[in-house]
Amino acid sequence: MNKRFLSPIIYGAFLILVLVAVMAVVIVSDATIGLLPFGMNGLLEILFTLLTLGTYLFWIGSKITNKGASSIKNGFLTHMYQSLLGYILAIHNGSNLLVHGYYGGLGEAYQAIILGVSLWAIVINAVYVYTHHKK
Repeated sequence: MNKRFLSPIIYGAFLILVLVAVMAVVIVSDATIGLLPFGMNGLLEILFTLLTLGTYLFWIGSKITNKGASSIKNGFLTHMYQSLLGYILAIHNGSNLLVHGYYGGLGEAYQAIILGVSLWAIVINAVYVYTHHKK
């Protein structure tokens, strides 16, 4: 099967893996110390999970999707193709939060987390592709 077809699927799997990990932290924080509404006691745990585990897994995902290619010929198109699911999730959840607002419910919190994880996946992939782009 074409590797170009598989790269957004592979990177999307890493995005879903990080989303599950961050959501698990939210669920555990909410059940133990109380997270919502507007208490946000578990915000540091969410950020720590996203920045450590998310950065590591997204970097590995970018490495795997670009493995085997001797050079990344067109960095912008490669990034857009690999981060397709991230852009779709970010646009969908960002526009939904903008249209309906944030009222402090659990649904809005999950949408904000999906937006944050998607944007972080996009940033990590852009940095990886930019640093490994051959001119």
